[in-house]
Amino acid sequence: MKAIVLLALVILSGCQVKFLVKDKENYGTVKKESPVKNPLLKMQSPSVEKENIIEKPVLSPIYFDFDKSNLSPEAQLVIVRIVKYFLDTKCTIIISGHCDERGSIVYNNALGQRRADAAKDYLTQNGVPIEKIETRSFGKQKPFIKKCWDEGCHSQNRRDEFEIKN
Repeated sequence: MKAIVLLALVILSGCQVKFLVKDKENYGTVKKESPVKNPLLKMQSPSVEKENIIEKPVLSPIYFDFDKSNLSPEAQLVIVRIVKYFLDTKCTIIISGHCDERGSIVYNNALGQRRADAAKDYLTQNGVPIEKIETRSFGKQKPFIKKCWDEGCHSQNRRDEFEIKN
C-alpha cells in the first residue's frame, strides 16, 4: 500500500520516474528503460523539422471602445499575428463578437456582429480567404466579467474572441 501511495505522489508531483520494461521472452531480464512522465502535464509532440511545423497562434481577444466596432492599432497587431497561420492551413477561424451589459439585447447583438465583421474584414484584407472565416455575435449574453459596475470590467467585456476550428 505504501508503494502505491509513494508512486502516486511521485507521478502527480511532476517528477520523472524511470521504470523497467521486461522482455516477454526472457522474463526478468531488462530490455530497456522508459521514462514515465506526469500524465497531467501537456504531452510533447515528437521533434519534427521546424520548417514543416506551423504553430497555432495564441488567439488573444481584441478589445473595443464603448459603442465602437472599429479596430484599434493594438487589435490590428493581434490579428496580423494570426494571419500567417490561416494562410498556410485548412483550418477555419471563428470570430465571436461580445459587448458589455449596457444597451438592449437587440442593439448589442448587432454591435457584436459589427465587431466580429470588423475583424473578419481585416483578416481578408490581409489575405485570409473569406471561406476560412466564420462570425457570430453573443452581444451581452456571454460576458467575460459578470456583474460589472465600472469601466474597467466593462472594457473587458467589449471584445472579439477567436477560435480555431479544424
